[in-house]
Formats: sequence, C-alpha cells, structure tokens
Amino acid sequence: IFLCVTCSIKAQIQASGWLQRADSLVNAGQFFEAGIAYERVLFEPPDSLAQWEAITGKVHCLKQQGRFAAAVQYLNSEITNTHPDSMLLV
Repeated sequence: IFLCVTCSIKAQIQASGWLQRADSLVNAGQFFEAGIAYERVLFEPPDSLAQWEAITGKVHCLKQQGRFAAAVQYLNSEITNTHPDSMLLV
C-alpha cells in the first residue's frame, strides 16, 4: 500500500512540475515550447485534473500560434469516451 501511495504522489509532483514549466513558457510567449511541455504531462500516469489542464493548455498554445485547424484535430484525437462531456466545449 505504501509503495502505491509513494508512486502516486511522485507522479502528481512530476505532472505539476511539467504544468508549472509549461505555464511559465506561456507567460514568456513561447507557445510552441509550452505546447510540448503540456503534452509531456499526458505521458505521466493518469491524473484527470492534470490531463485536463494539459489538454486545455495545449489547445490554448495552438490557438495563440494561429493553428486553429491543428487545435481542432488535437481535440478530436485527445478526447475519448473517458473524458467528461464538458471537455467537448473547449
């Protein structure tokens, strides 16, 4: 039990670290690099809140770059039946 808790906490710390890094890149106007950092969060073990923030952050970066078609394609590829319907409104 302790091993599972330790791994879960470590994964949350890693995901939040990548989210903080991506947020700082967005604040610096480096949207391409921030998009990559947001995608990195999706490779961590599932944490629905972190994944939600990463997906919306990535879409925001694509929109800031003027890549609207890529944002739609990204949303269509990332949103599956496991995500709530509210994600369809992003």
